[in-house]
Amino acid sequence: DSEQMKLKTQAGSVELAGVWKYRVSAESFRVSDQAAISPNSRPTLLYNGMVHPLLNVSVLGAIWYQGESNSARAWEYRKLFPLMIQHWRDEWGQGDFPFYWVQLADFRDEIADPADSDWAELREAQTMTLSKLPNTGEAVIIDVGEGRDIHPRNKQDVGWRLAQWALNQTYGKTDLVPCGPLYKSCQVEGNAIRIAFDHVGSGLMVGKKEGLAPTEEVKDGKLQRFAIAGADKKLHW
Repeated sequence: DSEQMKLKTQAGSVELAGVWKYRVSAESFRVSDQAAISPNSRPTLLYNGMVHPLLNVSVLGAIWYQGESNSARAWEYRKLFPLMIQHWRDEWGQGDFPFYWVQLADFRDEIADPADSDWAELREAQTMTLSKLPNTGEAVIIDVGEGRDIHPRNKQDVGWRLAQWALNQTYGKTDLVPCGPLYKSCQVEGNAIRIAFDHVGSGLMVGKKEGLAPTEEVKDGKLQRFAIAGADKKLHW
């Protein structure tokens, strides 16, 4: 909303809504009539221009907010993401410094029936990196996203969840639970599946963020449904 678009400084508040002037700072490189490569997609900008100049600076760790442009190639991310982290660590030469990232947020309309999702596949690739590399952590923000806004407005919870990993693993506050429950294993027991989790703290709880409407998955403080698939990989509630 326009009244929310403002920049607050010590000198006062500057309204950001309304008409703005602009000028072109860079142009995309067009490879065909249908496709263009933006400056942000060029390795010479992303790595040479933004990362390499910082290698002379000592770092304590890194936090990473992943964009969604990899989602169409989510399977590749299982290799690309841990490779990037390891490359940064090799280049800085400071050992396995802490690397914490934010999982893709909630986005897009809800669907009535369970189905494959490239966003879910990319989230899975991000989570798999936890077991591939040491001194890593993932802030899950599936509950603070915006269905129709690719950038969640709630940045405070995002920062808070990243901080829990840093406080627990980097600053030695081991009494803090670094994250929400993480899937560990499952066991089929008759017509049920028993699931085990890591990082459960004082126990699993089901709730909802204040101000958010209840979903089909969570009603009256209980989990209502899960999507599972057999060997045929067809999803069912």
